[in-house]
Amino acid sequence: MTSTRLLLIPCFIVLSLQLAAQSYPGQDSGRIAALNEVVVTGLFGTATLKQSVFKIRTINQATILARAANDTYSLLAAELGIRLHADHALGETDLSILGMGGNNIKILVNGIPLLDRGSTRQSLGQIDINSIERIELVEGPMSVLYGSDALAGVVNIITKNASAKTATLAVQAKIQEESMGQVYAPFSGNGIHQRTVAVSQQTGKIASNAYLTSIEMGGWKGAAPLRAREIRPKQQLLTGFSTAYQSGNWKLLYRLDYLHEEIYAPGQYNQNNTAVDAYYKTNRQTHQLSADWQAHSKLLIQTAFSYQQYQRTTSTYRLNFLEGTKEPSTNAGEWDEARFNAAFARITARWNWTSWLKLQPGLEFKSEQGMGDRISGSPRITDYSVFLTGEVQPLKPLLIRPGLRMNRNSQYDAPPVISSINAKYQFLPNWDIRASYGRGFRAPALRELYFQFFDANHAIEGNPELKAESSDSYQASISWQPEKAANKADWKFSLSAFYNNFRDRITLAQGSGNLFTYFNLDRFKTKGTAAELQFNYRRFTLQTGLLVIGRFNAYYGNDTYQYNGTSAFAWSPEANLNLRYTIPAWALEAAVFYKFNGKLPVFTASAVAGQEKQQVYLAETASYHWGDFNLTKTIGPYLRLQAGVKNIFNVSRINNTATAEGSAHTGSGPVLLSYGRSWFSSLQFNWSKQNKKKNAATSR
Repeated sequence: MTSTRLLLIPCFIVLSLQLAAQSYPGQDSGRIAALNEVVVTGLFGTATLKQSVFKIRTINQATILARAANDTYSLLAAELGIRLHADHALGETDLSILGMGGNNIKILVNGIPLLDRGSTRQSLGQIDINSIERIELVEGPMSVLYGSDALAGVVNIITKNASAKTATLAVQAKIQEESMGQVYAPFSGNGIHQRTVAVSQQTGKIASNAYLTSIEMGGWKGAAPLRAREIRPKQQLLTGFSTAYQSGNWKLLYRLDYLHEEIYAPGQYNQNNTAVDAYYKTNRQTHQLSADWQAHSKLLIQTAFSYQQYQRTTSTYRLNFLEGTKEPSTNAGEWDEARFNAAFARITARWNWTSWLKLQPGLEFKSEQGMGDRISGSPRITDYSVFLTGEVQPLKPLLIRPGLRMNRNSQYDAPPVISSINAKYQFLPNWDIRASYGRGFRAPALRELYFQFFDANHAIEGNPELKAESSDSYQASISWQPEKAANKADWKFSLSAFYNNFRDRITLAQGSGNLFTYFNLDRFKTKGTAAELQFNYRRFTLQTGLLVIGRFNAYYGNDTYQYNGTSAFAWSPEANLNLRYTIPAWALEAAVFYKFNGKLPVFTASAVAGQEKQQVYLAETASYHWGDFNLTKTIGPYLRLQAGVKNIFNVSRINNTATAEGSAHTGSGPVLLSYGRSWFSSLQFNWSKQNKKKNAATSR
């Protein structure tokens, strides 16, 4: 479909604005959230951002709605310190935080770890964006509380679970249409087409909700020849429900989420009028059960259980266009099935012993099993952990949080004890200092231990002798946040610095012959500093920041390499700016989201003819700017219209002089980042029936 079809979108906007001649007092679309939001990740109950001993950032519901994203990655991409790394061949995306890769980031849903089949955090793209209430980001090691993989930090996704709200019945429906670059067809085919419906009900002590979302992405041809696609077509079906029961001192919650995903990879024509097409299908289901028991005014017992199943299949067919046939391909590696199961259980006790001392002991169990054509046997990894954290407040302005965790693993050499300590000190009425040290570790993934893949282009084998990665991390920050007075601006400013030192980093490297396997080879360090500012005033909100990250030269100090002027660290900047402004009289909000990602440096080494030592060079991926602009219009009490442009700067490819680090492939050249500038519009319907008795009781 040509770009002229996109004229339908602004015409739709104009028509809708004409239909809405006034705003409705029941829909305050201009309400801006305060800077002191309530968070829960890693804390003793709920606390405001200012009260938290951890440095936590949030992506609240207002921001999620304003972004009009199709997946969680798009929400995180605008955050300072977060970078995305897309693998368009597999239809997957990974992320890094403060220079540390996705395998060092713990992904949680309601505080429960989410299953990934390897070190890539592809699970973030398999969560219904419409079911997310908010996202909490904790930077720095959280291994004492959350175990393996939490070296770089934690991404905790808080979903819209069933609860006893004032509405006894609520219905939400949404349709969103988006182009892929200049390519779009209405409601199906080219472009991105998102449809969702959700229903919630509360009756007495029981509340329930359910959702169903369908996302169809038509793919993007780009520079691919003939029938191939640079970005593969993808379809997702996401559904689930939750039910909650609350009575007296008990609170119970069960939640089920299910995903079915299909990625289609059409092959190009061969000289004999044939093509090879591949299909990647994923099925994922996640069960969560949690129970809270207020045993005493000073004692809260919390339990959480989860069981997850993940299945991904690869099917490959050979098409003969002359004969009109489609037959299964018999080449090695073109058919595969991988299955992973994970069971998780945690029990904690929150004991408010005195006004100045709180304790939280806990037990945790996790078991993962992998099976498939490319996994040796049916290995299972089991973790057993005991942890204890506390909050000590010897002085009113000083809060100290120490922690210890003991681990035992069935397969690898896990650190027997890890520790952390966090402190917050209010040295002036509006000034806080936070400092922390944490020991972290990352367990080898099942695929790193037992993966086997051999075909004409690959020879990869796992290493069951791997050790766990470990790290020491230090953070410090100072923040200024004055008390907000009526009709005054709300400010928050912070400066922070961090340093991380990793040991026994797991990497894929070439062993004997052409065989690639995983080794505990690399040492790695990151350090950096950031400045962030948030400002709210009436209907205007601003968030901006600047970050500089240094990444370590792993070859530095090794006499077997020639450095060629490279230093111990290479530096990379980032900056962001988010603006939102509402006009209540028009029931209209405008939002701008901007992010600058500086050059991404990578140190590489290669042999040069005539040189005894391997030569170390500084390669890099080029910098780029990313921006979105959205308009949101409330129409009457039930409708919400949104439209805008994404990727304003029309970024598609960026130059790359680096090789594929930690991969069985090498190469450099332009990197495909996106399909370019796109346009979108969405229409959302919200209806609710209020519980009049509860409203009356609340008003009293």
